[in-house]
Amino acid sequence: MGDRTQASILTVDELLDHVTADYAAKGLRSAKTVGYSLQHLRDYFGGHRRSGVITTVRVNEYVAFRRQQGAAHNTIRIEVHLLARAFRLAVRSRRLPERLQPRIDNLPPDNSTVREGFVTREEMEAICAHLPKDYADVVEFLFHSGWRIGEARKLQWSSWDRTTRAFRLRAADSKTKRPRFLPCAGLLEPVIERRLAARVLGCPWVFHRPAGNKNSPRRAPIGDFRKRWHAAVEEASLEAERRRLPHDLRRSAAKFMVEAGLDPRRAMGFTGHTTMAVFHRYQIVSPDSMREAAELVAANGARRSDSARKANGR
Repeated sequence: MGDRTQASILTVDELLDHVTADYAAKGLRSAKTVGYSLQHLRDYFGGHRRSGVITTVRVNEYVAFRRQQGAAHNTIRIEVHLLARAFRLAVRSRRLPERLQPRIDNLPPDNSTVREGFVTREEMEAICAHLPKDYADVVEFLFHSGWRIGEARKLQWSSWDRTTRAFRLRAADSKTKRPRFLPCAGLLEPVIERRLAARVLGCPWVFHRPAGNKNSPRRAPIGDFRKRWHAAVEEASLEAERRRLPHDLRRSAAKFMVEAGLDPRRAMGFTGHTTMAVFHRYQIVSPDSMREAAELVAANGARRSDSARKANGR
């Protein structure tokens, strides 16, 4: 059977199904949602049509079409990446000859969408003062640990090691699928002490809330608290200056650790970042820190100049 005949037999649906199967086989978290991205590709190229209709020119036309629809740049970037991955998987499984694989260039990331907000410790404490204690504890935990919100929500007492007084996050509960160790010392210690005191028999969650009315003995894990967060920010009179988001807590934790003198790589052990590049995307150094650094460099430079003049007898 000739190369082109093979290419004509493989449909767009069959091509994209390689991605779905690959995500499922690897147990990737996004296996449940990748179908949404693939559906846009199926709709445009036609799932029943032969994969040979997908050429470099048609991919570029697809990018233009999605932009006209108002899709975000990074959304389109993911879809193009998935399409290229589908072809690579088809070639690897010998469903498609390599020479019939079209050239699909990945779109560059749009760094203008990188979030930049921070919350100071004083602001975090002011927000917590206007939150119910269960929600205040998870906010303070996020600020001092740098964990992702989803990781804190899923944290269970089964991960608690009483001997070392530390949490051991399972790989299955981590976004990066790497186990993590979090010692409950320093500023985290009072938070965990409060959670231990609030622990309810039969409730596995470290951070929980009443299931039903506030007097209910049943407990449920902390869910989406964005509405409570924004209400607390407004009550703390912080919203007028700039908008603050719950995810700002993760960036703020990284910034707080580095400015406190913690080596970035050790800080990554807390936050769970796997690469220094992603860690630095948070733009951890604040304008105030940069100003202080510039003043320090100027002061050190002036002292050295004075020392040099004295050494030369000037």
